[in-house]
This record gives sequence, C-alpha cells and structure tokens, in this order.
Amino acid sequence: MAAGTACVLAAVRARISGLITEIYTNISRYADKDVPYFLTIEEKNDEVIITQANGIANLTVDNSEDRGSRGPGNGLRMHAQWIDSIGGVPNTSKEYGEWILYASIPVSRE
Repeated sequence: MAAGTACVLAAVRARISGLITEIYTNISRYADKDVPYFLTIEEKNDEVIITQANGIANLTVDNSEDRGSRGPGNGLRMHAQWIDSIGGVPNTSKEYGEWILYASIPVSRE
C-alpha cells in the first residue's frame, strides 16, 4: 500500500490486508495458470481502490484436488458485506472467461 496508508485506522488496514490475502488465495485456487492475473491497489483521497482480474480455470472434479480445498466460498462475500456496510463499493463479475473484482473502500484516518 502507499505510504499514505500509515494513517489509515489499524482496523481498516487489517481488513484490507485480509481482503488482499483472500484475493491471492482465490487466484491460487481458481485462476487459469496459463493466463496472467493483475492486481492493483491505489489510494485516492479517502478511499483505497482494489482492482483484480484473472482467467477462470476450467476446474473439474478430477483436477480440483490439485488446487487444495475449494472451501465454502464465503471469503469474498464476507469482505463484500463489510465494504458495503461502511459505504464502499464491492463488485465482482465474470466476463469473457475472466473473473473481475473491483472494491472501493472508504478509509477513516487516525
């Protein structure tokens, strides 16, 4: 994160860090390994903007074991609920074989 995030409340920093961890976990589990992914994190005014995209792997029962447990699928949903509850914008979509995530997270400052 940018140097300016040092004054963002610790609880918000922890939540943003948790979201980034969840994003990377999902990339390792679900992304097409032959398609590059990208992740950007920007600080603009009083918000942190996270944008991420990756190709969607064609997972079958036979090869899903190679990626570890798929889990209950609640990780991003919980983060999206938190972002929404603080007035942010969580958005995910699937377009043309790609997974796209956009999150605008308002930040309170110390």
